[in-house]
Amino acid sequence: TLAIVNSFIAIANAMTLTGFGSALIQKEDASDTDFSSVVYFSLLIAVTAYGIIWCLSPGIAAFFADPLITDVLRVFSFILITASFNTVQRAYIARRMQFKLFFIAGLGAAVVSGGLGIFFAYQGYGVWALIVEYLSRSVFNIIILWILSGWRPRALFSIESIKGIYRFGSRIIISSLADAVYQQLRSFAIGKKYTAADLAYYDRGRQFPSILISNIDTTLANVLMPALSRIQDDKIRVKYIIRRAIRTSSVILFPLLVGLAACAEDFVTLLLTDKWLPCVPYMQVLCMSLMMKPMITSGLQGILAIGQSRAYMWLQLTQKAVGIIVLLGTILFFKSPFYIAIGEIAAYLL
Repeated sequence: TLAIVNSFIAIANAMTLTGFGSALIQKEDASDTDFSSVVYFSLLIAVTAYGIIWCLSPGIAAFFADPLITDVLRVFSFILITASFNTVQRAYIARRMQFKLFFIAGLGAAVVSGGLGIFFAYQGYGVWALIVEYLSRSVFNIIILWILSGWRPRALFSIESIKGIYRFGSRIIISSLADAVYQQLRSFAIGKKYTAADLAYYDRGRQFPSILISNIDTTLANVLMPALSRIQDDKIRVKYIIRRAIRTSSVILFPLLVGLAACAEDFVTLLLTDKWLPCVPYMQVLCMSLMMKPMITSGLQGILAIGQSRAYMWLQLTQKAVGIIVLLGTILFFKSPFYIAIGEIAAYLL
């Protein structure tokens, strides 16, 4: 249920929020007016998206033949509103290269929300325990960053600021939307063509390599964008730093993912019990495909940092078009969702 719901949240998040933070980081002379204007504009868009999802949720539940989706989606989509504020917070902190604050806030929020999630799970709340964990983590992250960063939105709003930032950010929003649709298309395809169990195994198989990837990939994106934006006029140095980032991330990531793939069966048995063993083949294949992701991220962040949002958009759209063709091919010619995971390797290579 949550895998299906999360697919729609990811798409809505890409449509409404992604891009504004990157635009604020890339802009060389971003002011308090810019930051405050984006906060209010993002909140307006997020509230609108929340209302749309509220109205569409019964239809989505009917499409997937799962009545529980209606209430879960309506509650979980509140995360769009919290994320709209958090996006600007993180952009403000990233511009100042204060990455230690992300660590403190992330760790504190994870401990508190994880404890709440476990408590509600033991109380028998099922999927709602996961909802509590996700929402509380977002809220506590905002509160901790609010306290540590000292930044507050001011009573300032400028249409001109929004127009300037939107010109850059809109292309990132289009790219992020294409990426979100592409990523979630697999979930829709598996959940609709196969079974909810197949989707759960695929989703769980992706979870653990994604944890490794997200730690390195998110770090790369968070650090490279503001660092390269500061030297965006020196293209030779920008390229040098991108190459260093690719080498460093590969040295860390490749052994971790190969090791996880090699011990996947024992890992799943120990951590999730035997009932989740069908997710092992997915985990092993996805370990191989996801190890290419930081290479792509490094290049794309460099393109964004030098202000080439149009090139970034067309690269992303081309990549996703190729990926969708590969996905359709695996759905049409193979009867097992396992081949969708194999198709990811081909898509990343292309």
